[in-house]
Amino acid sequence: MTQPKFTVITTCLNRGPYIERTICSVLDQAHESMQYIVVDRGSTDDTSQIIDLYHEELTWLTREGASRSEAINTALTRARGQFILIVDDLLLPAALHAAERYLERRPQTKWLVAAHQRVDLQDREVCSISPQEPSSLGAFLMHDDGLLPLCASLYHHSLIVDHGAFDAGFTHAFDYEFACRLLAAGEKPTISALTLTAVREGQPPLEAAQTLDQGVEHVTVARRFMRHLPRDQQHALWRNCDHRQRIYALAEAELQPVTAQQRLWQHLVQHPWWIRDDSFRRTLVHGVTHPVPAAAQRPAA
Repeated sequence: MTQPKFTVITTCLNRGPYIERTICSVLDQAHESMQYIVVDRGSTDDTSQIIDLYHEELTWLTREGASRSEAINTALTRARGQFILIVDDLLLPAALHAAERYLERRPQTKWLVAAHQRVDLQDREVCSISPQEPSSLGAFLMHDDGLLPLCASLYHHSLIVDHGAFDAGFTHAFDYEFACRLLAAGEKPTISALTLTAVREGQPPLEAAQTLDQGVEHVTVARRFMRHLPRDQQHALWRNCDHRQRIYALAEAELQPVTAQQRLWQHLVQHPWWIRDDSFRRTLVHGVTHPVPAAAQRPAA
């Protein structure tokens, strides 16, 4: 069987109002060398009924209760394309043909990162987001620079073979971890001005606790790849991660004020130097439900 040029993967969960537009944006590419895999994560609305309308034109898998990374990894076990693209919202018209022409001119490309649009719920363009190559792995780990979004990344299948699939231990930062893994292995992204995909705005945003979990996961990823940096950069990254982790600990205290002091004491056992931080110290002593004493509020003379 001839290897298709592209495998497009869509994961979905209760996407009834949008899934048909996503599917049609992929099938309407009319690309003669494309494999399309849709993984439903256990939808309880009409998502599955809509997917069924197109079952003859795509590969439909179901992974009830799977995380997004687990769903993608399930699709990767069936992926036959030379390049893999993950599209959960929209693939822009003629995007695959444009990508194919670009790749033909640059046959050494293994990791292509293109631009993408942000669109509203009616799929009208809001803005365009350009990718940015990190100046270094250290800068990417410290969030100083670099933008390599999953929604606009094409991965050569050999990258999955050589470096493994996405780490399903991460709920929010699995794509970031994969990008760090590639960078640490010496893989270099090819940055393109092509605009291939779109992501919808206006969908339910992450809740505060999920945003916090996302930040904590990014710190965990950064610590994982710290050993790949020179010694002086390791120290800078350690300080960066420690600062971010302390901020997340205080944010967690605000989200869970009843157990805030107990949690902060637990953090202090592991990070005793945090006591030098005024905000941490005041929250540790007074909690988040009690006002800071007037004496502590007075500015220094």
